[in-house]
Amino acid sequence: MVGDPITSGTGGRFRGGLESIILDSERLRFGAAPGVQQLDREGRFLTVSTPLAQLCGWTEQELAGRRFWELAAEDDDRRLLEDRFRAMIRGEVPGFVAKCGHARKEGGQFWAGLRAFAAPGANGGIVGAVYIIEDDTHDREAADAARQLAELVEQSTDFIGIARLDLSIVFINPAGLRLVGLESLDAARAKRVPDYFPEQERDFVSATLVPAVHENGFWQGEQTFRNFSTGEMIPVWCNTFLLRDAQGRITGYGTATRDLRELHKNEGWLIALLQLGDQLRDLHSPAQIAVAAAEMIGRLLGATRAGYAVIAMNDTVHVERDWTDGTVASIAGTWHLPTYWNLARLAEEPPDIIAVSDVAADPRAAPHAASYAAISTQALLLVPVMVKKGSISFLFVHDSLPREWSSDEISFARGAAERAWGAMERAAAELRQTLMTRELNHRVKNTLAVVQAIALQTVRSTTDLASFGPSFQARLIALARAHDLLTQADWQGVCLSEVLQAGLATGGNIQVDLQDCPDDDILPSAQALSLTMALHELLTNAVKHGALSAPGGSVSVTCRMEADGTARIVEWTERGGPRLQGAPARKGFGMRLLGRGLAAQSGMVVRMDFRPEGLHCVLHLPRLALPPAAA
Repeated sequence: MVGDPITSGTGGRFRGGLESIILDSERLRFGAAPGVQQLDREGRFLTVSTPLAQLCGWTEQELAGRRFWELAAEDDDRRLLEDRFRAMIRGEVPGFVAKCGHARKEGGQFWAGLRAFAAPGANGGIVGAVYIIEDDTHDREAADAARQLAELVEQSTDFIGIARLDLSIVFINPAGLRLVGLESLDAARAKRVPDYFPEQERDFVSATLVPAVHENGFWQGEQTFRNFSTGEMIPVWCNTFLLRDAQGRITGYGTATRDLRELHKNEGWLIALLQLGDQLRDLHSPAQIAVAAAEMIGRLLGATRAGYAVIAMNDTVHVERDWTDGTVASIAGTWHLPTYWNLARLAEEPPDIIAVSDVAADPRAAPHAASYAAISTQALLLVPVMVKKGSISFLFVHDSLPREWSSDEISFARGAAERAWGAMERAAAELRQTLMTRELNHRVKNTLAVVQAIALQTVRSTTDLASFGPSFQARLIALARAHDLLTQADWQGVCLSEVLQAGLATGGNIQVDLQDCPDDDILPSAQALSLTMALHELLTNAVKHGALSAPGGSVSVTCRMEADGTARIVEWTERGGPRLQGAPARKGFGMRLLGRGLAAQSGMVVRMDFRPEGLHCVLHLPRLALPPAAA
């Protein structure tokens, strides 16, 4: 509350006594904006004006007998009003003025200004007081609004300024002073409006901007401000308008001007992303895309190195290729991850961007500062783009000096990394599709050639058409069974034990011993096909002519590795069949396939020993390199 005593010189206005004051107050009670009340020596209401009743919501009957200070909203104001009133009644001051909040009957409050005057009686003693109250809520709200507006202008990040009609400066807010590199308002007032623009734009200000403001009441457009301290040219969006006084007369110009540097930078990032997409669209190799994206990202961020890497679960990081600005060396190759990052911490962190502004100061990287220094890296960004079981692929950006990574730079790095990775995935998918198409064509041709050979050889080894059908069909089924196994494994190879089980599934009284057959021993596709066909021919021969053609005959199949690990050995042993007199004089297609055909296709060597007790066949499968898995 604001309150002041009235000086004693004003007391002469009340020499006529309380009666004259009452007469004056009665004229004020009805029709006048202020409300006038009569108070006794204890500050209790004797009369209540209509304006006060309307303001507070209580009737004259409800207020009768209450002390006027009880209407004050705050305890401190109530105490101060009571102290001032009692000092007035004691004759220490003739009156006082105050402003404070007053409570409403229905809740809330209103602001009011009040004046209190001591009322002398006929004998000259003080018999009471006159209490005048006037609603100050609108003035208070206007003052608050003006204060808030001033605070808004002071705290605004935009350039807000006022100039006279002669273009001299009246006011510039703190953000505006910082924008143009001036230390104080006095420094700003020492210049005129045209001085804030580059020399080549000053004619535009006087010849175009100012006339447009007078003609339309405002002008908006992109302009350039100059920074007096650094000389930097700053793009701004200028909104200039006329200012008028209370009578509507034009008194000057106002401006609310926004710094466009961040907007232009963001537009630059967006354009860069679009250009990156256009550039990558014409590339069809994942490696080319990775290098092109790394170069564009590195250059736009002003970094010294950028590239894509894969973190494997064997604690290594592999960098296929990277880009550098020429001041640092490439780090293409395979690196030991714990040397550069805490594996446990990396596993705990979500797959989001990791930004390190200073390797030496960041607790995540500081333990490995020496390793980073060895590759000239003091700041870095890691942007995960693909998390798969067993690996994490990410974009890395290095700088040889410490630097703060802005939120815009981090957002750009994320968008660019994801866009580039999408292009690499697209290219890899196209490459896989091309390779798959070629592989499919190759396999179809090979399969047709095998089917054709099987058909021709079956025809030659059969004496009539009736026996051709079952023989040919059985061989096609065996071939199809091998294809099923390979298809399930994406033609990357099949486990040896699975080939044995599938190839012998239709045979009876066959003992298969896989004890020495490693569960993870993978056969290349060509060997898997050859072994399947060989088992089929051996099984067919055993059923027709060998051990399985006689009651009580049996076949045992075992497998093992050569002692030096260079080959796999599959042994086929027949017992209990017709006694053999040596190798047959006439060899059918099956025997010829075992003897020569399979060796040419897969390197498998077949040794057959026609012992009297039954056929003994050894299948020798040299270890061959498996084809690389599809990317």
